[in-house]
Amino acid sequence: MKKLLSAIVAAAMFTSTFAMAMTRTEFLTATGLTDLSDVVPTVVNENVNADILLKESDSSVFQQGPIVIKKNNSEAFPEFDFRADLDMGSVRELFTSYLELAKNRIGDDNAEGMADLDATPVTGEFVVTVTYHNSIDIPEEMTDDSQSLEGFNDEVSNIFEEVSREVVDYGANQKQLIITIDVAGPVDGATGARRTLTCKDLEDNLDEYLPDLSLTCEGVSPTEYGTYDIYGSVTGKTVIGDENEPITTVNYTAVQEGTDNDSTLYGRVGVTKKTSTGSTGTTGGGSGSIMIPVTPSTGEVTVMFDINGNTVAMDPIESGSAFTLDLSQIQAPELKGMRFGGWYLDYAFSIPAPASMPITKDTILFAKYEIVKGPEVFETDTHDLYIAGYPDGTVRPGAHITREEVAQALYRLLTDDVVSAIKTTDNNFTDFDETRWSVEAVSSMAKAGYLTGYEDGSFLPAKEITRAEFATIIGRFFDTSGVDTSNTPYNDVAGHWAETNIIAARNMGFVQGYEDGTFRPDDFITRAEAITIINRVTSRHVTAGGLIEGYKTWPDIAETDWYYYDIIEATNSHSYGSRDENNNEFWSELR
Repeated sequence: MKKLLSAIVAAAMFTSTFAMAMTRTEFLTATGLTDLSDVVPTVVNENVNADILLKESDSSVFQQGPIVIKKNNSEAFPEFDFRADLDMGSVRELFTSYLELAKNRIGDDNAEGMADLDATPVTGEFVVTVTYHNSIDIPEEMTDDSQSLEGFNDEVSNIFEEVSREVVDYGANQKQLIITIDVAGPVDGATGARRTLTCKDLEDNLDEYLPDLSLTCEGVSPTEYGTYDIYGSVTGKTVIGDENEPITTVNYTAVQEGTDNDSTLYGRVGVTKKTSTGSTGTTGGGSGSIMIPVTPSTGEVTVMFDINGNTVAMDPIESGSAFTLDLSQIQAPELKGMRFGGWYLDYAFSIPAPASMPITKDTILFAKYEIVKGPEVFETDTHDLYIAGYPDGTVRPGAHITREEVAQALYRLLTDDVVSAIKTTDNNFTDFDETRWSVEAVSSMAKAGYLTGYEDGSFLPAKEITRAEFATIIGRFFDTSGVDTSNTPYNDVAGHWAETNIIAARNMGFVQGYEDGTFRPDDFITRAEAITIINRVTSRHVTAGGLIEGYKTWPDIAETDWYYYDIIEATNSHSYGSRDENNNEFWSELR
């Protein structure tokens, strides 16, 4: 419908036609009327129902979606088709009412007025815009400016001509296919040329000259795994009479089928990998969302998980029949610097998924992640180094970190105001005195309540710190009272003294376990692990693309090490100008 509406807009392109068209004033004079506003308003705004449907290319049935496309590793990505449908029924009803009201107002005894109405031209234009991701390829025949009405249904050729077709790359992984079509009028049987469409034409052949419209694009090729939206937009207007002073202008707005005002038409396609063996629906995992679920005609159902656009981070669940999904059994992957915020049914994270979810159709579930921000006690505007390395020039990422080294690192990260409030060299530990290099950091952090000693009154500054102790210290910088700690994702922390602290730190996105499901609470934490966690807590993240020349490197780390950029972040004083969408910094100065 939007397309039809846009077709009307082309009035400006029909100057020669409009030279003979009646103005509103001329129409009033010819019909003997003084006013039409109560019957035929000057401007009419009309919503037109529209939709975008999808199917895999080897399927015969279009559906609302989302559709899930699964790819075997050895195969090319399967193709899919989409179709934009516009229901012109309301436009036909509108025009019928328009003619009836106009004729009633003119009157049967005014033959000249009736003839003028019949001969009044109808012109217009519609513009169809399809917005899609760079990771999907639309066939060349759909993007070629051949003015052939490629993809449109046959009925469109009875009344429309294609004016232009172009692809615009807007960056940010987004392209648009823009098609402009004019109302060109019916073909004259005698000459074969198109003539101007009139109100009489529409009255006598309404279904032919105001047909339902559709645009079908076949053989769309994904090039990457992911979740992709196909957006449609159709805009336009119809002009009845002269362009400069029309009798009536009808502006159309296409709205999503079943809504009153949602003008964003969309379809969703999830491209994921095919699992080696089908799931019964009781195991599996991932993140994603369901936008417009449809029961598959095959009876098979797939649950696909989308994690920040990544659909292969976790395998889909494939089942030969409907089943109920227990979301408490689906564990989202841990993402660096991010906190998992639950499963959602929509990409905008506005509809939480139910804990017990009946799966009767292909479904995409989205996992919500939030960027972990450091608390206000930490300096965030400028980043001073907090790990200095050793006298021999090494940073020793695999070595264990001591309790006083942790205290010193965290103390360096506090804001000046916080340091001023807690700074001291006094402490009550039985094994500490004011001559030790870490006395200010340990004493101040203990005063603020971030550190504690042991039951015998000692602190044991040179003792290597365990993973449980480290998680507990990190938790003290945050209010964890509202964090759910009822269930543990780890198989070795139940009953541990730090169980609640570990689960809270994990659920806040700060600590991670191992692939075998353990946390290993009593293992000593390495310097690389501690640095990585501190960076999460203080929201300090950088990648190769954000570094500038001259930053300090270390002989005992390599760019291929998983902790390389975390250590670079921690050992270089720097300023940063901005961050990317994943919260990674772009450094602007070394200090």
